[in-house]
Amino acid sequence: MTENQNCTLTLLDYGRSIEDNTNVLSLDELFSLPIIGIIRTHFFRYSRVKLITYDIGLLRRPFNKALMIYAMGCGKAAIIDTKGGSIQLSICLLFWWGARALFERFTGAFYVRILMPRVISRLSGSTYSFTQMRKDSMPLYLRTDLIFGLTAGGSIAHISGVANCLHDYYGRVDFFTTDLIPSVSSDIHQHIIDVDRKYGDSPSIKEVLYSLYIADFVRQNLTNRTPIFIYQRYSLSNFSGAMLAEKFRCPFVLEYNGSEVWIAKNWGANNKQNSFAEKIENLNLKRADLIVTVSEALKDTLISAGVQESKILVNPNGVDSDLYSPNVDGSMVRQKYSIENSYVFGFIGTFGDWHGVLVLIQAFHIVVDAIPSGRENLRLLMVGDGKLMPDVEKYIIENRLSDCCILTGTVPQSEGAKYLSACDVLVSPHVPNSDGSRFFGSPTKLFEYMAMGKTIIASELDQIGEILDDSVAVLVPPGDVEQLSISMQRCYENPGAYSSLGKYARERVKERYTWKAHTDKIIKRVELIES
Repeated sequence: MTENQNCTLTLLDYGRSIEDNTNVLSLDELFSLPIIGIIRTHFFRYSRVKLITYDIGLLRRPFNKALMIYAMGCGKAAIIDTKGGSIQLSICLLFWWGARALFERFTGAFYVRILMPRVISRLSGSTYSFTQMRKDSMPLYLRTDLIFGLTAGGSIAHISGVANCLHDYYGRVDFFTTDLIPSVSSDIHQHIIDVDRKYGDSPSIKEVLYSLYIADFVRQNLTNRTPIFIYQRYSLSNFSGAMLAEKFRCPFVLEYNGSEVWIAKNWGANNKQNSFAEKIENLNLKRADLIVTVSEALKDTLISAGVQESKILVNPNGVDSDLYSPNVDGSMVRQKYSIENSYVFGFIGTFGDWHGVLVLIQAFHIVVDAIPSGRENLRLLMVGDGKLMPDVEKYIIENRLSDCCILTGTVPQSEGAKYLSACDVLVSPHVPNSDGSRFFGSPTKLFEYMAMGKTIIASELDQIGEILDDSVAVLVPPGDVEQLSISMQRCYENPGAYSSLGKYARERVKERYTWKAHTDKIIKRVELIES
């Protein structure tokens, strides 16, 4: 018997307890190991295994995960969700789930192969003139991601920023979403699209078939009214916006934050995508009357793919400068983490491959060791969670930085400004794409930092270096740990030299990069299309 066999292991597919992680492992940490490593290290090693997920019915690849935790827990395993549901696993249940997975895989694949060529052919070739809109017509917003339980992050800020401003302009917006978005105004009724619980073990098939369900759901809930335009935040393998625009004969606006096919391949779990994913992406780009991208890099990519330049709007992300401002009080955050008298470097984000969190923690380590009183006076406040959190935690432990680094985990979007206010310097250490392609993002944190009026240190990387310059921020070469550490040390040792940067950054963001300004550009372009 191994030393772990008297222990219960908790696996996290959703949420995270930063304070108490004894015998707790995230699926990201587990899946960072090769398959043989998982088998050798974790199979038949625990007295019981619990998998915590957002919703059992929405669990991605449930059979694979159930089989894995059953083996890890020596036959004693359970899946528990945040809705109060729980399932005790058994051999009989595993046989049933396995048979269901095989049946859905083959029937779903057969259905998709028959259906998709027809759908793509029809939507690609159809033409229609726009319907004359009534004066009381309103936009239809579609959020179709099969991602659930998000409470914070750039996508949440973007969705609520645009939806709220559309509502302010038109007086109403039909908002359809696969999950509740917490920061969307309470004045907006959120139509929650039920998610079909089938095809969980075949995500790529589910993504395609779900488009049909979404389109049908919207049609049933939009009785006797036609949207003035459809605005869809594009998601992988989803073509419901194009179908609905054809149905209602109205403009189709596609929010395109990058190729979802590329993102899934390079930043996802490296799952094989269905053969239609790229075709569906191209279909959306062809059918869209207006494509809203967040950067020039994305515009250039689209043009090289054959998209007409005239229907592309480059529209960087934005911020609500009233919610994020120097007036926000961060004293409670400082008290909570006992950093009232510390000099605090701050970061907020989802710890993705592109966020540069490992560059930041290494640079902070250099600064702490370079300054005699560094371990007493300096703190790094990292707000958020995500794929690279295990690597950050490992680095902190191995280099004895636990007393200097604070990992808060994910905080609600509504609380983010308080955490930024608790910092003296805000850092945006983004790194280039690993495959050498241009960085195409428009980091929401960048605009939130600017609105706070704090000193900013940021990577001079594509749009980040275009939005910022030396008059509003300290810019460093992306991925350069040494240069980042030098800039961090200079800000600490001579804060007065950089104090005016934050003021000018806030003036710039209020003038150019609010969500209202962002949405106004979209509305003006749609009005040109309609005319």
